[in-house]
Amino acid sequence: MISKLNQWSRKNIAIALLMIIILGSGFTEFNYRADFIIGVNGHPLNQKAYLSTPVATQASLIKSLGMSYYRVDIGTDLNGTILNEAKFLELATVFQANGLKILPMLYPHGYEQCNNATEAYSLGKKMAGGFALKYGKYFDHYELGNEMDLKLLKKRMLDGKDTSDFDHAKSVIICNFLKGMNDGVNASAPTAKTIIDMSQTHSGFIKLLKAYNVNFDIIGQHWYSNSLYAQSTDYQNTVNDLLSVYKYKKPIWITEFNQFQGSINDREDSQNMIIQDFISNCSKNKLIQAFFIYELLDEPELNMNQEHAFEKQYGIVKLDKQNGLPQYKKIAKTLSSSHKF
Repeated sequence: MISKLNQWSRKNIAIALLMIIILGSGFTEFNYRADFIIGVNGHPLNQKAYLSTPVATQASLIKSLGMSYYRVDIGTDLNGTILNEAKFLELATVFQANGLKILPMLYPHGYEQCNNATEAYSLGKKMAGGFALKYGKYFDHYELGNEMDLKLLKKRMLDGKDTSDFDHAKSVIICNFLKGMNDGVNASAPTAKTIIDMSQTHSGFIKLLKAYNVNFDIIGQHWYSNSLYAQSTDYQNTVNDLLSVYKYKKPIWITEFNQFQGSINDREDSQNMIIQDFISNCSKNKLIQAFFIYELLDEPELNMNQEHAFEKQYGIVKLDKQNGLPQYKKIAKTLSSSHKF
């Protein structure tokens, strides 16, 4: 009993100290500009927590949080046909009826078998173009790939700020595949906008895309932080670096953001403050147009070892263990009480 009490005390002392640091370090009152897009990530086509939660419930949750977009990872065959098409069509129908938009994140695949830039470009164009031709009525934006920078980085400890941090031979294939994806979407859905993302400080990947003449529209950014905006100089420097690549002519959509390791170890208070603070500060930059929290639901059924158990608790809503009903975490309560819809 004594050891359990000591463990409980240490944990709560650590949480209290974190809160003192946050409260004394420039926390910004929660507010954001009226045209700033707030969205959330989810896995309604492929993960258990989502598949067991009715699509109508997911739509209702997103509306109650004042969000307009749902970023959804979508797997397709090489012709662009969705693998779980029936579930997707159910999702799309319900979301259209509720005035909500889906941001599809298309998984690139097949490029591993490409032998040269021409093959990679053609395959990317075929897959994404086929997808946009078949399902384009549901989307106004497309995100092409997910953190492809990590597949090219020579070593994980590199900051990724320079193109030399990335593998040249792999870049030829992946950048041309992404170029084909972008051109395929443009051919099938010419009014839609395309997004290609990068993670953390890897702005060199965006510089690489420019070198390969990949003509996408919006820079996607993924960031996970344990600090408030004012203390996140790496983040602020990365934003400036990203915007300068295209001379401040391409906007940024933050398509993944959360406190690092989510709300594991009872960290809902700090999660709430960090997300609020980043939304407030990022919305002050007119070239940052959107902010997507990762993710809507906790995923307790994920098969993760203890070291990566935090992956299960990135949600801003958790499902009750007894009845399966959704319960808001603190950041969800904040959003639901302050949204501008």
